[in-house]
Amino acid sequence: MALLAVVGLGGTGTPAGAFECPAPHPKASVGAFKEPEPEIVAYSNLLAAQGTGVVSEIVAELKKTHPGAHNADITNFLVTLYCPVVNRDGDLGDDQKRQKIMTFAADVSKELHRR
Repeated sequence: MALLAVVGLGGTGTPAGAFECPAPHPKASVGAFKEPEPEIVAYSNLLAAQGTGVVSEIVAELKKTHPGAHNADITNFLVTLYCPVVNRDGDLGDDQKRQKIMTFAADVSKELHRR
């Protein structure tokens, strides 16, 4: 998954290997879709408040609003939303954050394949 390769690469002003979250795409493009900012915030807040147990609800909503979206696009979108939640956890080191994101992406992928 291309997005997972991006998570954790050092950028300008960031030590190489430091944990970073991908930014949402500014517009719909191949491999991505654009949600309005209020929905992005709502989904991210839902993940922060209720944890990963709400993934099936979010996936169902995204499948409804983006019927042509590929599973990888939805996974990337959800990782982009969940990553800041994980990144705010000061008890986790960079490697633990990466592992948590990778586990989350795998869980989202499994959910998508059940549908």
